Amino acid sequence: MAREGLKYAVPMAAVAVLSAVLGYHALVWTAALFAGAFAIFFRLPAAPATAGNGAILSPAGGFVIEVVREEEPVFFKTPAQRISIFMSPLDVHVNTAPLTGSVRYAEYRPGAFWRADRPEARLQNERMSVGFETETGVKCLATQVAGWLARRIVCDVRVGDTVRRGRRYGMIEFGSRLDLHVPEHARVTVKPGLHVRAARTVLAEVRP
Repeated sequence: MAREGLKYAVPMAAVAVLSAVLGYHALVWTAALFAGAFAIFFRLPAAPATAGNGAILSPAGGFVIEVVREEEPVFFKTPAQRISIFMSPLDVHVNTAPLTGSVRYAEYRPGAFWRADRPEARLQNERMSVGFETETGVKCLATQVAGWLARRIVCDVRVGDTVRRGRRYGMIEFGSRLDLHVPEHARVTVKPGLHVRAARTVLAEVRP
């Protein structure tokens, strides 16, 4: 379980145990149900997939809702491809590095809390953007976007840190949305409607 989930799951588990001792059987099941739900919500992603050097792994679990080409003005500063992933409360909330390299850019922006699947959420909601770059110059920009339910973005890295593909770099509590910009010339391997897994699904491939 991700460490952020302990503050939710442990008290519920304690309530379940105490209720069992005191004989409040109905409360035992209710508290145990909540503890189990939090354990599921904050579960860790599977081990990173074995993929080629040019593979960009999904940094989030959820459904792909959009794949578009657009200008990316803050990190790439050129046209790029954006893959948007909607993370429901049932998906893994931990976010993982899409590639192995260094953190070259990080910016937090406060904002609103629209539903994450609404078009305005991408630019108006609270968000945290992290730019990654490999030793060979391949870039990715991952933007965690808060939603109406998920109002806590966690980012564990800062500019200058090194990351490994498929390893945790942050999370969004209770799901929401993550936008990943990849190079314009990358071959995107997913399309809208596909369910992807954090650290497991290859979203795009770039020739080394």
